Amino acid sequence: MDKVMKDILAKNKTLNLTPECKIQEWSKIIFEILKSGRHVCLVGDTETTGKYPYGNKNDRDIKDRLLEVGFIAYHYEPSKGIKEPIKDSDGNIIFLHEYVNPFREDPTILSKYNSIRNIPMETVYIHGITEDFLNCKSGLYDSNMNKTNYSLSRPAPTFSVVKGYIEELLSLRMFDQFVGRIFFCAHNASFDMGFMDAEWGKTELFDEEHMAISTFESHVAVLCTLELSKQIYPSRDLLSKLIKPERQQAIDKANEESTQRLFALRNRGFKDYFAKPIKSGNSLEFLRYYYGLHEMERDMHGALIDSVVLAAVYNAMLNDPMYIKLISKDSDYEFAESRLDTSSVKVL
Repeated sequence: MDKVMKDILAKNKTLNLTPECKIQEWSKIIFEILKSGRHVCLVGDTETTGKYPYGNKNDRDIKDRLLEVGFIAYHYEPSKGIKEPIKDSDGNIIFLHEYVNPFREDPTILSKYNSIRNIPMETVYIHGITEDFLNCKSGLYDSNMNKTNYSLSRPAPTFSVVKGYIEELLSLRMFDQFVGRIFFCAHNASFDMGFMDAEWGKTELFDEEHMAISTFESHVAVLCTLELSKQIYPSRDLLSKLIKPERQQAIDKANEESTQRLFALRNRGFKDYFAKPIKSGNSLEFLRYYYGLHEMERDMHGALIDSVVLAAVYNAMLNDPMYIKLISKDSDYEFAESRLDTSSVKVL
């Protein structure tokens, strides 16, 4: 983060990472793009307490919660992919990135919602987020489970607060004036949209007391890079055969380092720490190696970091000879192109 942005963020009163004083200007830029018939793609990711936004039947239907949301706004053409990031007049990239603290909510609402009340350690290993970090009492943990100096300047807000800024940034109250569309691109988008929808609906029901609740997904078209990669490469064996040797070597090296980290952490007392090796397949981690994007910095699995990686992976897939071969099977190119531009784009 450069000094200019740090100075801007110092003026914030509620948010930690998204400049409040820029929201109005950024909203106007996004609105003008959408009103003109052009498209906006939000490339994003979330971090959570677990896998079950609507409750785990095997654990008393306790609902997992959103802990972090981040996305960068890009110019987007369905037939050409994600273009350059949208910038303001000062050259700042338009984004939203916030940590979210569900445990600051009214205890009565937490009880009614049957919300989880802690962050399980197995998820801390993934994203490094703890309750103390959200409460501005300690730093974020890195992938070696060392506490860093990266901390929040104020306690993370609840999602009901963040939702208001998302609505303003995307001009959602003027949705009926849009000619273009808002796309939301994520890897395993059903996971991210599940949590965004659950938090969105909960806020409207409990905090805003809407008679009829909506979802985040009702405002966006979803692009899932996981599903797209499965269509391009339905077989892991094919990916294994086509990956360049030097990139496979980089994966092997990363897996060796991961194994060493596993033993080191278990020796430090993290007995339940697990290391998931990078295997040939459709994970974002493997795809960034497959497309030669593995040198992009990604120490922790953070929401905004993953947004940058994902945009690069998505465009690499659209330029992949295997993808071009896939869509060329359709004699009518316009039909092939339309698969990327439907009102319910979930599987490309």
